[in-house]
Parts: sequence; C-alpha cells; structure tokens
Amino acid sequence: MWTGSEWIPAPPGSNESHRGTEIKQSGNISDSQIVGNINRTIEHSRSQDVTTSIEQSGDIQDSVIMGDVNRNIINQTIVQTDVSSINEIFENGINRLIEMGFGKYPVELELSEEEQKEISEIINISDQAIEHGVDIDRWTEMTIGMAALNVGRFESAMNNFTRAKSKFELDKEYDGISVALLSMGVLKEWKGELDDAERFYQEGKRLAEQVNDLFLQAFAINNLGKICIHRNEYNTAKKYFENSLSISKTLDDVMGQGIAIHNLGLLSSKLGDFHTAISYYHQSLELETEDLGRAITLNNIGQSFVSLENTIEGRQFFQQTKQIAVTNDSAPLLALALNNLGVIEMKEGNLVDARKNYLEAKNINERIGSQLQLVQVLFNLADLSFVEQDEHSRHAYNQNAVNLSRELGIPINQWFIDNGY
Repeated sequence: MWTGSEWIPAPPGSNESHRGTEIKQSGNISDSQIVGNINRTIEHSRSQDVTTSIEQSGDIQDSVIMGDVNRNIINQTIVQTDVSSINEIFENGINRLIEMGFGKYPVELELSEEEQKEISEIINISDQAIEHGVDIDRWTEMTIGMAALNVGRFESAMNNFTRAKSKFELDKEYDGISVALLSMGVLKEWKGELDDAERFYQEGKRLAEQVNDLFLQAFAINNLGKICIHRNEYNTAKKYFENSLSISKTLDDVMGQGIAIHNLGLLSSKLGDFHTAISYYHQSLELETEDLGRAITLNNIGQSFVSLENTIEGRQFFQQTKQIAVTNDSAPLLALALNNLGVIEMKEGNLVDARKNYLEAKNINERIGSQLQLVQVLFNLADLSFVEQDEHSRHAYNQNAVNLSRELGIPINQWFIDNGY
C-alpha cells in the first residue's frame, strides 16, 4: 500500500490544487496504489526449523495473531553466552514476528504501538544474536527485514535484505534474489527514493522472468506502474497495470486482479475520467475482504466524487474511511481521511475546520515519517493560506512542499519554478 505525491500541484487558486489524496496500499498505506501480498498467492514449503525458513499466509492489510509467545523471553536482552539460550530467545522473537503476520515476502501490516515496540526489541535481539555467532537463514533475514521496514527501521531492514540477497546469490536461488530486490524496491519507494526503487523493481522483474515466476512478475510490474504514476507517466503506467491484471487472471489470483483493477481506477482518475474511476473502484471493492483495504478504496471513491464537485457523497466516503481508521488505530489512514475532509471543508468555505483537519494530518504525517503524503498536506495548507490572504504562510508552506518534492524526486509544476520556488 507505497500518498499525496502522485499529483502535480496546480498553481494556487486552481481547482486541482484542492484535490484530496487518493491511496491504495502499496508497501505504504499512505500510497495511492497497492503492491498486493505475495504471501497470499505463492506457496512454498514450510521449514521445520524456524531459523532456516519462515512462511506465513497473512494479508497485506491484516495482522494475524496465531497464538502466544513467552513475552518475558522476547523482551530479554541477550546476556548469556550459552548458544542454546541465545537461540531460544532469538527463535521466540522470530516466532512472534510470524504471529504478527510477517514472512518471506513484502507485506504491510497495521501495528499497535505495543507491537511496534516489541518488533524493535526483536530487531535488537537479532542484532545481538549475530554478534554472538548465530547464523541467520536467508528467509529469516527477509522476515526480520520486513518487520524492520514496517516500523521505520530502514537501515536495519536494508541490512537484512542485503544479507539475504548475498546468501541467495551463493546458492544461486534466483527467486530469493528477486524477492530481496523487490523488498529493497519497496523500502526505497517508502522513503520516496523513486529512481532507486525503479532500479530494484526492474532487477527483481528480470530475475522473476528468468525463473518464470509469474507471481513475482506481477508484483514487480504493478510496482513499476506505481512508479510511473508518481512521475505522471500515465500511458506507461496503464500498460503495466493491464499486464499485471492479465497475469493475475492467468493465475486465477483474485487479490491480484483487485489490485490491478484498483490501480486502473486510480489511473482513470489521474486522466480526469472520474466516472470510470468510480466504476473501477467499486469492482475492486467487491474483491476486498479486509477493513483497511476497504477503507482505502472508500477513500478513493470519495476523492472521485469530490473531483466531480459532489462533496456530499465525498464527505460520506471520507467519514467511513476515518471511522475504519479510528477503529483499527491506523495513523496513516487517519491522516489521509483528515486531509481529505479538510479539502471538503475548504471547498464549502469552512476555513477554520479545514485548517484544523489539515494541521492534524500534518502532525500525524510528520510523526510517522510519511513524507510523500506530507507534501500534499503542505500544498493544501498553502492553498488555504492563500484563501485566508495570509501571504507569508502561503509562501512558507509552498516552499516547504516544493523543497520536499525535490528531495523525493516528485515532479514540480512549472508555476512554482516560474515563481522562484
């Protein structure tokens, strides 16, 4: 689920600059397309040894708790030098990650604050295990890396993915190399480093084709389409999404079909065909079974209605999104809903409520490090300041948004360049 970054902000005062954020889960819930979850579509044998191979079958939007683990052991710091004790603590930590829903493949889970803290502790334990000579299996490295990615431990995650890739290369395990590369791509996309993300996705796709792994190919192709949407390369994005849909149909992969259909809806919205976009979104909604996935699709339907100047329908869909976000304790989704409700308040002239929603969304995005979505909130605050005739604030918000866009490689509207930003 890899934000407000997929649209180019129009000059202040134009209708386009007030558009809400469209998202679909992509490795980042604040993103506007989805990568899907390879765990749902690829079956591999489960190893008997948790330190040699990890498998899970959760969904990209859920966190499956399958049992209980001795939390007292998980929360320990490794101080013993006895190898059996170290292995016990480490394996309990890995089992706990599996219970949360992490496995070999890219996945994004909604985590409570307690779970995030627990994951950080497990990551620290794994680092200590390595220091004590524990040899971590390549697929277990992927599990730890994906957990680290989900809690924003990007450096740790990249280290896990890099070590896993090296081990896959030693064994000439090309599907594993592909998964590691694609995971690196997701990480780079989450950070907004689109050029690096594209490079990893292309390399992962090439290896997936080499081993004829259609599931990995569909994953890579869909994510390359997302990169194209970030760059406003819509014709190329359409080819990618249609290709992904074709592969998913061949595999009878319902979830993959829903992903591709949703992203075709997003593409239609970018091209201004909002009625077609709504139709695609409803088709995708019929294939969605998880609350958070439904909320994301509901949000995008609401955005399309706002673009059609139907704020009544738009508000209803955004309120549904907000309610699901609150129920599921999803900060990224809540920030998204608040931003889009701010768009409606601004359109209806309720400037105080618009500012309140925008500032709450801004604070959440800054707290969780969602830079891509923060860009759009900043542009929206600039537009609001323009309406309020606060030229100083308008300039400051625009400058911050443009600076961040440049850092993330997001295209900047010529208006801003012409006006010295």
